[in-house]
Amino acid sequence: MQADVFSELQQLVTTLSRSRITKACIKSGDATLSLSFAEVASAAGINTQNEAVKIVVSDAPATHIVTSPGMGYFRRNHPLSEPVVLPGMITAGQVVGYLQFEEVVAEVIVDIGGAISEPLVEENAVVGYGEPLFVVS
Repeated sequence: MQADVFSELQQLVTTLSRSRITKACIKSGDATLSLSFAEVASAAGINTQNEAVKIVVSDAPATHIVTSPGMGYFRRNHPLSEPVVLPGMITAGQVVGYLQFEEVVAEVIVDIGGAISEPLVEENAVVGYGEPLFVVS
């Protein structure tokens, strides 16, 4: 049985490496298979097929990093709304924090649901675009 699974995995990696797909994530029950294909340049400087392959197999639940949508001061709560309760379970589209720049307050919204961590940054910390704010699993 393991030989069949390994053969299917080899076939999948070969097929994906010949395509223009650069990342694939396959979930089955509690197991997650993540594949990353890096573009490899030929000697002439032209991109060839994806040849470098990184395979990660894990029984741990997949995690997602929520990053800052802009720059500003990180706030857990908006001064005029209900407090955000974290950590806990969240749904996609839920507001989990705020960024404040001068008088403008922007929402930090998650794009997936799951269990969210405490913020990775302190209250009132200055954050930049793309900086990790939370972990969702």
